[in-house]
Amino acid sequence: MEKTLITHASDERAKFLGYEIKVIREGNLLAEDGRRAANGAIALLMPRKVVSKYLKLFSKKGRITHRAELLPETDYTIIQRYQSVLRGLYNFYCMAYNVSKRMRYIDNILRTSLLRTLASKLQCSVNRVVKKYRVVTPLGRMFRVIISRPEKEPLIATYGGIPFKRMPQGQGRTDYPVNQLWYKPVSNRSELVQRLLAEKCELCGKEGPLEAHHIRKIADIDRPGRRPTENWQKIMAARKRKSLVVCAECHDEIHAGRYDGPPL
Repeated sequence: MEKTLITHASDERAKFLGYEIKVIREGNLLAEDGRRAANGAIALLMPRKVVSKYLKLFSKKGRITHRAELLPETDYTIIQRYQSVLRGLYNFYCMAYNVSKRMRYIDNILRTSLLRTLASKLQCSVNRVVKKYRVVTPLGRMFRVIISRPEKEPLIATYGGIPFKRMPQGQGRTDYPVNQLWYKPVSNRSELVQRLLAEKCELCGKEGPLEAHHIRKIADIDRPGRRPTENWQKIMAARKRKSLVVCAECHDEIHAGRYDGPPL
């Protein structure tokens, strides 16, 4: 019923796909050519309940608090998680008229929870976390973690830096080459070659030269009426692969029907 609404759009807001839809009644806003372009236009709005939802999600007893489940993670991962939540919400609601106002509230909630999560992890005050990770850029105040790697580009996780401007056309691209990218190989080597080059048995974990065990099709290893599935067969069914990269000892045990080692 909440998706079926017949109403006068200027009186009651309709809801669809997380947005609120209404008709603007504003005769004082004039365009450059003198027309009342905003009057009677359809407006997409970001609901207030989205802010309430995230305030409840990141609060406890009415106070914004840390996320205990993130404490075992690294600082890099924690900042990346909060940034992904912020960017995901903005990308979805960027077409709303009031996206700037609503997203600033959510940004304040997420930023407070982020700082308190890092402070709880590092066993220090929020002010020390701010001094350690805050950076000032042309986009405003941000929090950044940099992980240096030898002979590689550093890993950078950043929270903030999103302008929250309304984008009427959304984030989509009409010239995105979907068909070309779908069939584009992600690597010059196949998955099987990469697994062989890892030189680690997928059953026992032994390092060294490997061999590939093949079957005709996945359905052959789990048919009704056959003997119970062995561990190596369960692994192949779970991976949905017709090949299993193993060492010579495990390969011989599989063909002899004697393999009963630990599951992967």
